Amino acid sequence: MSVADAGTAPAASPDTADARQRVADIPSGTGMRFLLLVAAVLATSTVIFTWAYLASPGRAQFFHDTIDTCDKRYPDMRMKAATTTEFLERQAPAEREWARCVVPAFQDEAAWVGVQLAAETGLAGVLYALHPWWLRRRRGLVTFDVDNPALAAELRRLCTDVGLDREPAWLLAPFSTGTGGLAFGTRRRRYVSLDAGLLTRWTTDRPAFRAVVLHELAHHRHGDAGRTYATIAVWWAFVAAAVVPYLLFLVHPWLLTRPLSWSPASLVMDWGLKLRVLVALAILTVAVYLIRNAVLRVRETYADAAAAAAAGPDSALARVLGAHREPAVPAWRAPLRTHPTVAQRLAVVADPAGLARTGGWEMFAAGLTGALLAVNLGNLVPNLFAPSVLTGDALICLPVVALLVGLLTIAVWHATARPGPRPWLRRWSLPVALVAGFVAGTPLSLVMSAIGYPLVNWAQPVSLGLLLAGALTVTGYLLSASRSLPDPSGRARRAVLVTAVVAVFPWFLIWFGARGTGMDTALIIGDRPVPGGDIGWYAALAHWTRLLYVPLTELENDSFILPGLALLWAVPAVLSGVWRRRPRPSGPAPIRWAFAVGVGAVAGLAVIGFGIAEPFLARELLPVAIRRTPANVTVDSPPFYAYVAENTYLSAAVVAQGVAAAVTAARSTRLRPSLALLASATTGTVAILGMFAFWTTARCLNVAGNPVRRCRPPWVPPSELSGVYLHPVLIRGVVVAVPATLIGAGLAAWHRRVRGGRAGVARHTARARRPRSAVATTVALGVVFVLVVSAAVVRIPAVYRAWVPADLTGPKCLTGTWVELDHRVDRDFGAAGKARFAGSGAVQTFGADGTAVLDYGSGVTESARLNGHRVQIAFLGHVTTRYRATDERIDYRDVSASGGYAVGVDGRVVGTYPLGTSFTPDQYTCINGYLHENGPGYQILLKRRRG
Repeated sequence: MSVADAGTAPAASPDTADARQRVADIPSGTGMRFLLLVAAVLATSTVIFTWAYLASPGRAQFFHDTIDTCDKRYPDMRMKAATTTEFLERQAPAEREWARCVVPAFQDEAAWVGVQLAAETGLAGVLYALHPWWLRRRRGLVTFDVDNPALAAELRRLCTDVGLDREPAWLLAPFSTGTGGLAFGTRRRRYVSLDAGLLTRWTTDRPAFRAVVLHELAHHRHGDAGRTYATIAVWWAFVAAAVVPYLLFLVHPWLLTRPLSWSPASLVMDWGLKLRVLVALAILTVAVYLIRNAVLRVRETYADAAAAAAAGPDSALARVLGAHREPAVPAWRAPLRTHPTVAQRLAVVADPAGLARTGGWEMFAAGLTGALLAVNLGNLVPNLFAPSVLTGDALICLPVVALLVGLLTIAVWHATARPGPRPWLRRWSLPVALVAGFVAGTPLSLVMSAIGYPLVNWAQPVSLGLLLAGALTVTGYLLSASRSLPDPSGRARRAVLVTAVVAVFPWFLIWFGARGTGMDTALIIGDRPVPGGDIGWYAALAHWTRLLYVPLTELENDSFILPGLALLWAVPAVLSGVWRRRPRPSGPAPIRWAFAVGVGAVAGLAVIGFGIAEPFLARELLPVAIRRTPANVTVDSPPFYAYVAENTYLSAAVVAQGVAAAVTAARSTRLRPSLALLASATTGTVAILGMFAFWTTARCLNVAGNPVRRCRPPWVPPSELSGVYLHPVLIRGVVVAVPATLIGAGLAAWHRRVRGGRAGVARHTARARRPRSAVATTVALGVVFVLVVSAAVVRIPAVYRAWVPADLTGPKCLTGTWVELDHRVDRDFGAAGKARFAGSGAVQTFGADGTAVLDYGSGVTESARLNGHRVQIAFLGHVTTRYRATDERIDYRDVSASGGYAVGVDGRVVGTYPLGTSFTPDQYTCINGYLHENGPGYQILLKRRRG
């Protein structure tokens, strides 16, 4: 090469560029492991700094004084309620007000912990920023001025081959006789050090020289050089700022209060607690250390693969590695190594695809780290948002779900693209290892160790089973998406990852709050119907159509569930181009979106047919006395015919969703989970819209035996149809559709194997290629998506009240406007007797100035039956009064009234009277935006009017 030619770095060959791109498409494993390291350090350090806060004299005094003051202010919080009413009216308000009261203490604690975490992070940042200076000083590195034009051109060419956008600063280790190098530095300033002995290979063994330099440059290409020293910095910051101070506190608990009063007796004080915590801390520290070493090991294998790919078939890296002699190391010490073995490195050079295979130990570490985050942060964060603990849980669960689902998505996607040996075992072991790590991480957290949580807890089999079932379900969805969706640029993988996180988050949030509380086993069977409870089949129908699983009711009250579920089929539909229809003479069968919508529509129509037939069957099988709706129905009334019939229709819709999912899964080969969810959503939507046919038929037949026959559809507000009926039916349908999909897919596989073999698959594929209307399918998917999401939107106000609850008790709760939902009062008519009147609609307004108004607006009517006659009282006008409220009682004075009321019997007015000016003091309770007033002979339930 001439001197002139030496100044220009030649372009990489096409083969080299292709090989380099294939390796570059494999994400560096150091990123995932570094994320796990940071998460584990964050979770463990949070608890350590919390205990340091409680050991600080001034801080601990403020914290304990605040807690003691709140305990004295709300003693009912510590007194367990004996009845549900007592819990709602006494204990629950006290617990929530106590939670509000102690927020300043936890805010002070969080501020302290935040400062300590910032200091720990700052220390890690300083160590990371100083590592180039330290390495240059420790190794005696000097700037390498490449005065040989041929060598300079070779170095530039190697940077181009490996894919670096800019050349690093070259350093020389003049006193090193080795033949290696070292890559280090930050993203802004990269360094590569070359041993003096390596330069001799430039003339004696140039392929070996290129292999070593490419290996070091590959560290910068993947960003591993910076993450390597960031890992080391985080480790030493964790040890110096968290572990060592915590050990000092265990040995000397009064280090900050009485530093010179240590005695050997302090070592055995609370020795059981200290032993548990020490064991947990030791295990966690070892786990962090092993994750650190895993980062250091995996960086070498990624650099080897990139260097070999950049050099092409002439790479000498395998020869260089093979010449290296390493001492024999016992197998148990393998996790302690900071470098992989020569055999492992040679295997990666021969087959770089092995880099993409995430093993079970990596997923176990991910689950363990997720548990540490969830449990340790769960001891601090929810208390900052009291009484809305759900908000704090959400702030914890969202990053945990993003971590776990994100790593699972990447692992599943890689396992599908590069399966390796025994692919089915490798794929399905990933969620099992993830859950096992989460289970193992819970007792190892410092919080659980301090309270004596057992290392193996067999008391929560249902919780653990639900967690494992959820992980397996998510894995099945990810496997289906990775096999069926084209992903040349990684866009599909990123979209599926975000979709999975959004869909899984609300389910994990409910599970996280219910775990270990007994809610996971709370199953409630419906009440006995009255009348008709003595008819066996009718009583059984009432029992099982109103079967309640408590965590499922929590899901039904969450407006985040349905949008996430809808995205599970909507996003793949967009990625697969559902609106495009092009001929496909060969290749995989098209994704059967139209078939899923059609199956769902047919199943929904079948439910509507059942609903139309149900009133005819009831008229033949049940006497009219049982079918008649009782008078004065309340929320506490036992189930009656109309209630049972409606629940039966809704249960039929849920079962039909499972059938539709099973049929769709059995008749499809690609994206089965998404298609099954689409079929289930379509079935539920059509069935709920068809409830008007069910209601109208029952009215026309007058099944309930009403005095007036009305043969027209009832008016149901769209918000009620979506929020009260569609929302819970779709969520229950998903619970049924998941096992139904597995059953359908399994039966289809068995049928093809036993009856059709490959010919059956070919016939199935041929039928799947029949042309469909892409426009009609797209419109149908859009309509179903809009209806499903609207069912969630109408529930946002209720969800808002759960996440941001109103004041629970006290005068502050009263201020505002309240609408009577249910007003029941006992009235005495002398010789005619007493009757309990029921009404609603009056408006009560409590002003901050102590003025209250009872407004009947355009008229409010109460009614009751007395001696066989229907008695009605119509109120008109308003009443103004002054009030004074304590924590439990409202007293009234200075009452003035404007208006009156009329009494009617069987529709005939028998007298009119002015409004009274005497108010009885009310006992009251506020819970989540509802006001309950009661006194002698009356009860009133009101809801806060917002806006």
